[in-house]
Amino acid sequence: MSGGIQAVTLDCAETLIAVRFRPGEAGVRVLEQRGVPVEDGAADAFHGLMHRAWPSYDEANRTGDPRDAMAWWQRLTGHWLVEIGLDPALAPEVHAEADAWMRTSEAGVFRPFEDSAPALAALQKAGVRLAVISNWDITLERTLADAGLREPFEFALASAPFGAEKPHPSIFQEALRRLDLSPEAVLHVGDDYEADFRGAQGAGLHALHLDRAGEPGPHRIQSLLEIAERLA
Repeated sequence: MSGGIQAVTLDCAETLIAVRFRPGEAGVRVLEQRGVPVEDGAADAFHGLMHRAWPSYDEANRTGDPRDAMAWWQRLTGHWLVEIGLDPALAPEVHAEADAWMRTSEAGVFRPFEDSAPALAALQKAGVRLAVISNWDITLERTLADAGLREPFEFALASAPFGAEKPHPSIFQEALRRLDLSPEAVLHVGDDYEADFRGAQGAGLHALHLDRAGEPGPHRIQSLLEIAERLA
């Protein structure tokens, strides 16, 4: 595998960045900071609305305009405020404040793993090209930048605006097109066995399964730092 690998693509969620995405809790936090009383269960109500409305969020992403995704979140927040008995006119401000807080390191919503930055540095030193392929929304590049991880990557390919999720081969094929490389020249690494490992193999790429709690194996690693070692 090592001799012909020219590029490494990586998953984002639970591979580069640990995710604790609970926007309803962020919304409740904003309201409480404003002195607005919120009943128990308000955060769960938000998440219920979010999951039911999620197909329309995919549609908002496919326009490629972040403003459409932002408008979707504002509408959802307005529906949520009505459901919990509050004024929906607060939605733009509540969403903006919740979103800004979730992007901070204090919130811990998106936390880069300790091995992410050094592993990327090692791969750059080895002369390997880097890209991200992730089942994520239009905020992927912004999230990588907030985590201090965007710079090493040539591009970050998110499934929602693209229109297909891993393990569908089309998203891997799009990455290959952008890299202008054959599948045999690319290694994909991710934590999801079906989406990342099987999906990449199905598209003809080399693949490693990141399993931080598992045992190492021929196609399994416990740390991102092992990628450069496998390519040496």
